[in-house]
Amino acid sequence: MVVHGPERGRRFVIGEGPFVIGRSPEAGLVINDERVSRQHASIVFDEDEWRLKDGGSRNGTFLNEVRVTDEPLRDRDRIRIDRSVLRFRTATDVEAAYHDEIYELMRADGLTGLANERVLADALDREVRRSERYRRPLTLLVFEIDRFPEVVKAYGGQGGDAALMQLADLLQAQFRRDDVLCRLDGERFGVLVPEVDGLGALTVADKLWRSVRDATFVNDAGQKMRVTVSVGLASLDAQRRTRDLLRSDAITALERAQDRGGNCIEAAIFRPNAAS
Repeated sequence: MVVHGPERGRRFVIGEGPFVIGRSPEAGLVINDERVSRQHASIVFDEDEWRLKDGGSRNGTFLNEVRVTDEPLRDRDRIRIDRSVLRFRTATDVEAAYHDEIYELMRADGLTGLANERVLADALDREVRRSERYRRPLTLLVFEIDRFPEVVKAYGGQGGDAALMQLADLLQAQFRRDDVLCRLDGERFGVLVPEVDGLGALTVADKLWRSVRDATFVNDAGQKMRVTVSVGLASLDAQRRTRDLLRSDAITALERAQDRGGNCIEAAIFRPNAAS
């Protein structure tokens, strides 16, 4: 099933013969892009297992973000060819697996695998109510890759996708299980951090900012890409009431960081007697 790309949401059932992915009109999945070879890759059943085989392509076939030539496939593996991402399923109940994937597409970003904006909205509702009821702190961080259009101009859309995926992997290693990490839109991400007040949030934001600054980002050709982020944050406690205020203040703080030239952190300062 295609989870990211022009055919997003489309399911392909693989039969006995090789399932070809490429630019050729005869391919099972046609990707009309000059960076994709005519017979770029294929999925075949060989000696009691499914395998992914690259067809000698110039730009490569990626299995779980590792470039491969001939590798076995496992249930839920991610296949990436150029800017299209597929999820491989081996479930015996094909319909159930398909509906599971459709549900996941509604709540997850197909490129990075992170939760999407809908999940963040639900989490904000839930956690703001919890904060009010139990008088617990809550923080929202919103951050963007600085000058992302310049990254895309220098390295192409594929390079931009690589930066987004590598940033997502880095972020997932930074946060706790209870934190809600999402890709909001384009190069913008957010993370809702329960049980962390404003001072603690600055520490979290600083750790995030430094980890991105010190990381090495590369495109599919192995070229290093300079990637930095701007971070805006806002904190809520029992005196600060609405999810909309929390979100808008975090975004305003992000915009201030970008106005300073990016690659920095800005915090929204709440006061106990602030109006709702």
